[in-house]
Amino acid sequence: MRTPWPKVAAALAFMLATGGLALSVPIDSKLGRLVRFVTFHGASTWVNMAMFTLLGIVGLVYLVRRREGALRWGAALRYVALPLWMVNTGLGVLSSKLAWGAINWSEPRLQ
Repeated sequence: MRTPWPKVAAALAFMLATGGLALSVPIDSKLGRLVRFVTFHGASTWVNMAMFTLLGIVGLVYLVRRREGALRWGAALRYVALPLWMVNTGLGVLSSKLAWGAINWSEPRLQ
């Protein structure tokens, strides 16, 4: 199997470029500039869920067709999606603490 690192680099570059769009969010009357951080976290969550969905689809393609390309894409998505999900979970805890003053540990999405 060839290395998936070019695909990993492409996925990260795309995510950084689109993540910069959070800076264009207007300042909120209640959250102030923190709304940009909360918006980035929300967008990152949706990107992560899409990546895990795509990873599942690529995995099914590999199981059915045994294509080497699907295996490389699966490895690349795995190398990006899992660490990003861990970082995003930390961002969610941090944004909750900064925006609302406390972490709601009983929130279903956090559990």
